[in-house]
Amino acid sequence: MIVDRIRFWIRELGYRFGLAQTRRLLRSRYGERALTDLGIPGIGTHLVRYVFPMIGRQQDPRGGDHSLGPSGALEEAIALADDAIREILKVQEERRAVLEDWSRASGVGVPVLDNEFFGLFDSSLLDAVLAKNKPKRYVEIGSGFSTLVARASISASGLDTRVICIDPQPRADVADICDELIRQPFQNAAPSIANLLTDGDVVMFDGSHHAHAGSDVTCFFFELIPSLPTGVICGVHDIYLPWDYASDVAPHYWSEQYLLAGWIMGGSRGLDLLYPAYFATAPNGPAREFAENLSERIGADGFAIPGFHRRGTTCWLRVQ
Repeated sequence: MIVDRIRFWIRELGYRFGLAQTRRLLRSRYGERALTDLGIPGIGTHLVRYVFPMIGRQQDPRGGDHSLGPSGALEEAIALADDAIREILKVQEERRAVLEDWSRASGVGVPVLDNEFFGLFDSSLLDAVLAKNKPKRYVEIGSGFSTLVARASISASGLDTRVICIDPQPRADVADICDELIRQPFQNAAPSIANLLTDGDVVMFDGSHHAHAGSDVTCFFFELIPSLPTGVICGVHDIYLPWDYASDVAPHYWSEQYLLAGWIMGGSRGLDLLYPAYFATAPNGPAREFAENLSERIGADGFAIPGFHRRGTTCWLRVQ
């Protein structure tokens, strides 16, 4: 009896010691590396527990770098945006020199085009959307490299656009260039955003990419978009439609674009599809030639991830 109790407490103490060490490791700078080494997919150190195992789709040869090739019905629906794509593409072509100027400049506030988060083509597209629509307000949900692009674009166009960023933990260089910084989770700030916006204003959403109860994604699609005034333009980043998510991000188990896909296949009620950049920059896409040319002129082949900058992943929409 005594021996059993001793063994129990030895095991218990060993468990508690191991638990404390695990907590310490996950909170350290090595936390993300440890989870990766353990074979736990995703990024960051915030874990979600599921009743059933997360089973990824087997690679579909028709999908190329994607787990699944493009959906026929979805591709047909997205292809209807061809005229809208070409209208904005003209502005991109007219403003190519702006991107070339940025590529040669350096210093505080200059967009860093060589990055792995917001690529060259998406930067060109954001610049064109702002220049074309001349918004009174630009609201960014989840700030970063795109904020630098937006501020530089506004300056290059001589606009009087107010930049509002919603980010509980913004980077220092981003915080310095916002006209208004809301240091809250988007879910808390969302109710007041719609009242700020009018026809022609622009919203850029680059959040968690996870659609689940209470997430920023569900809040964006089910609360913010239906409450926006007609004419507000919304960009959603990291959208690969009509393909499934690319193989390099599939282990993150993002789910955001499936909400958007359902909306588009259901007739896009309340939204006009303006510019699905991944579709537009695909082989034979209407913006493919421009994307290739822009990449060559900027010298993106010398960037850390060259191919990344020849495709866009922002999907632009307009509220009806």
